[in-house]
Amino acid sequence: MASIIDGYEQAMKTRGWFTSFPESDDRPIPIRTFINHIHYDMLQAWTFHRSDNGDRIDWFDHINPPPWKPTLQDVIQESDIKDLYDEEQVLHTINYRKSSKDKITSLNILLSRDHINHIKSIADNECIFLRESEDSLTDDDIVNRLAQWRPGTFAPNSLPDISNKKKLCHQGINILDRMMETQSLQEEDYKEMCNIFRELHT
Repeated sequence: MASIIDGYEQAMKTRGWFTSFPESDDRPIPIRTFINHIHYDMLQAWTFHRSDNGDRIDWFDHINPPPWKPTLQDVIQESDIKDLYDEEQVLHTINYRKSSKDKITSLNILLSRDHINHIKSIADNECIFLRESEDSLTDDDIVNRLAQWRPGTFAPNSLPDISNKKKLCHQGINILDRMMETQSLQEEDYKEMCNIFRELHT
C-alpha cells in the first residue's frame, strides 16, 4: 500500500511541475507550461541541428530518427529555457503514466518518436488552457479555477476504482461548466469528454 501512495504522491508532484511555469510577460501560468516546452524542445531537437561549421540541417522525417542522434539530455541542453528545467522532474514527466517496465532511468538515451508522442499525449490530456473569453479573469479567479480542477487520469490503476470515477465525474462537470460559460464546445473539451466517457466505461 505504501508504494501505491508513494506513486500517487509522485504523480501529483510531477503533474504539479509540468502544468506550471514561472510567471512571465504578465500572462497567466496555464497558458505556458513546462510540458508544452518539453514537447516543443523535443521537436526542435529532432528537426533542426547545427553542424560543426554552423550550417543548419533540417530533418522532416517523422519516422526515422535524425542522423545527429539527439538524446533526451540534448533536448534540455539545447533549449532556450534550459536554466529553468528541473532534470529530475523532466525525467519523471517522461515516465508519467508509464508502466514500471517502460520507465527510463536516465536522460542519456536517444530521443525517439515514442517520447515525443507520449509527451504530446500528456499535454493534450492533462493541461489547462484559458479561453480568449477568459482574459478578463483576475489572478484570484484563475487560482480558484485551478484549485477546483482535478485530473482523473493520472491515478495509478491500482487505486480504488470508485475514487477514480469520482474524479472523472468532477472533471467532466468542470468541462460542462466551462461550456455553459462560453456557450461553445471547444475541440479540446470534446476530446477530453470522450476520454472521460472511455475511462468510465472501462
